[in-house]
Amino acid sequence: MIAAMDPVSPAELSPVAVQGKPVPLPYGLTWADLGPCLPGYAAAGSAWATYAKQGLHQGGISSTLLTLRYRDAGDHERHRTVFVKQIEDRGRREAARYRYLAGRGISVAPLLAKVDRGNAEVIIVEFLPRIGVLREEADELLALGASLNALADSPETVFALPPGMDQDSFNGRVSKALVRLADSYPAVDPPGWLDAYRRAVDAYHRLPHALTHGEFAPQQIGRTSDGKLVLFDLETAAQRPRFTDVAAVLRTLSVYTDRAEPELFKTYLHRLETSGGVALHSKDVWTELLLTRLVVMVESLPWLAGNNRIAAHTWVQTITDDLAALDWSSP
Repeated sequence: MIAAMDPVSPAELSPVAVQGKPVPLPYGLTWADLGPCLPGYAAAGSAWATYAKQGLHQGGISSTLLTLRYRDAGDHERHRTVFVKQIEDRGRREAARYRYLAGRGISVAPLLAKVDRGNAEVIIVEFLPRIGVLREEADELLALGASLNALADSPETVFALPPGMDQDSFNGRVSKALVRLADSYPAVDPPGWLDAYRRAVDAYHRLPHALTHGEFAPQQIGRTSDGKLVLFDLETAAQRPRFTDVAAVLRTLSVYTDRAEPELFKTYLHRLETSGGVALHSKDVWTELLLTRLVVMVESLPWLAGNNRIAAHTWVQTITDDLAALDWSSP
């Protein structure tokens, strides 16, 4: 039985209405910047905070929900709620990614405007009243991920991976995280798991690549006001091993829907084929998925070990299961 407070469900992820209060325009924006986003805009009004974010997005200061009140040409008061995000890191800017993906027919949240302010890009995106998916929408989520992962020819100038930490230094962070987690989770074997990760990551980088979201999860999926399921938060979108996205979400969906992982993966593969990707029928793709997931999960551990709000038992159990399935349980 799934707990009522499920971190996948729209009830725990969607914006919630709050008592409205006036707020200044954030990130150096002006009404001249906002006017093109507002149907019938004629005169400036006021900005209000009328919704609060939930889930992993709730604490960030680089994004906000704004309700913009203004007057149209007939002097009628109108309003529109938007999502506004400031991105300072040039390698993680999103506007060009939204435009490219929309042009390729990928369902992304509608980008309303991009504004350059100093050393930052500010994007204004359509408000999504619902974040997350219902249990019966798992296939739709997998289809959305597959449509993105079917793109194997995306331009590196738009989807460049930012420079990362060198592998030896990152291995050190993983080692420290494993030791820390072992204090609470006896199943964690720091030397054995680190050895398995080192073996896996070498093979991982040689796998076939495709365009991936990089943080594919229900909290990065929403529905527009007209009911369309869309991706957002494209900071980490880049070419990676092709099953990176589905590997990150498969266990979560299996628990959430009470459906077997191989069944869900088969649905994803079918959607990948119909989205224009390569037909995949070999039994080796399941091993490829497990190898990918092992790397994805282990590389999340340094963040996980330092986040007191997140329970690590799902990660630990998944890594334990995948090591056993790969027959890598011991060095």
